[in-house]
Amino acid sequence: MRKQTYTNQPTDDVLEIIEGIVKIKREGRFEEANKKYMELSIEEKDDKHNYPYILKSWAKVLVCLGKYETAIEYFGNAAELFNNSGNKTDEWQCRDQSKKIRKRDEYRDDFIDYVRGVSGGQIEYPLNYNGNNIYDYISLGIQNAKNGNHEKAIANFNKAIEKKPEYAEAYYNVGLSYCYLGNYNQAISYFNKALDIDPDTTEVYHFLSFAYDQMGNQKKAIYCREMIDKINRKIAVETLERFL
Repeated sequence: MRKQTYTNQPTDDVLEIIEGIVKIKREGRFEEANKKYMELSIEEKDDKHNYPYILKSWAKVLVCLGKYETAIEYFGNAAELFNNSGNKTDEWQCRDQSKKIRKRDEYRDDFIDYVRGVSGGQIEYPLNYNGNNIYDYISLGIQNAKNGNHEKAIANFNKAIEKKPEYAEAYYNVGLSYCYLGNYNQAISYFNKALDIDPDTTEVYHFLSFAYDQMGNQKKAIYCREMIDKINRKIAVETLERFL
């Protein structure tokens, strides 16, 4: 007999599987988590107690993948099943999360925070939120970079650059990925492009200095550190003047 510890939880064996998949999701491995939920749902589809919990948890992964309409459908199906079983708490949670997705354009900031929370902080900007725009590519690039897929991250960031050539953050992110790959010549090139657009960014100078250090160019590395000090002094003076 399958053990069920609490009424508002799936059976222990399914709960253990779901917790394992949630861990995968928190590591940013969303496609893998999606596949595992698909397999689990096939096994448990006829279990009226376990199935809604699987749908509820699965829908959150679909949100991370930018599959919003399917996520709304799964939250809705789970809510109905919870309602049928008298589980009002989980029914309300599913309906509330479905509403957050449906109202995403109306409550933009809340939706972005919601996706960031659901993804365990792995996603900074929701995928497919406004179609394939620069923020989708930046978000996907950051996700790939966190997972160590720097070649894919570079391709994502370059897509953002194609759409908005004057986007300094995209050049900076490409430079970071090239640093991780040990390609410091390319990193330097992209960092300098970022500075051409936004010359007062100390963070770019910090990593540019690191790249020059790795290349053995101490003169330029020192220059970058001097620029950081100069920018910080400039910011301090401007801040002080606003209060005088």
